[in-house]
Amino acid sequence: AIRPGASPITPASQAGKPKRFQSAYFLWLNGGGRAAIMEEQPGLKVRPTEEGGPTIGSVAGAKWKAMDSEAKAPWKAKAKEDRERYDAEMVAYNAAIPMEVDEEEEGEKEEEEE
Repeated sequence: AIRPGASPITPASQAGKPKRFQSAYFLWLNGGGRAAIMEEQPGLKVRPTEEGGPTIGSVAGAKWKAMDSEAKAPWKAKAKEDRERYDAEMVAYNAAIPMEVDEEEEGEKEEEEE
């Protein structure tokens, strides 16, 4: 589903832009946390319902919060690597973007110099 007011199409100016890094929590969740929770509690819903009850997200959040730092350490290390990957890719991406000079600003600079 697309949020109201959000564009469903990626702008051409962002084509090739690196995928944003993921947090340790999301790496854990996508790397097996969600699957383990679904095995433990198969009746959980993805989104809240009118009947109420816990969702996968609420159970996962509570589970992550209860984890000790030793259990989170490998996921935090992966998140740090992913952040470094993203930063390096963004440097390359930004370097490849030609700098556009606004013609009006260029004209104003020339007038000031005279």
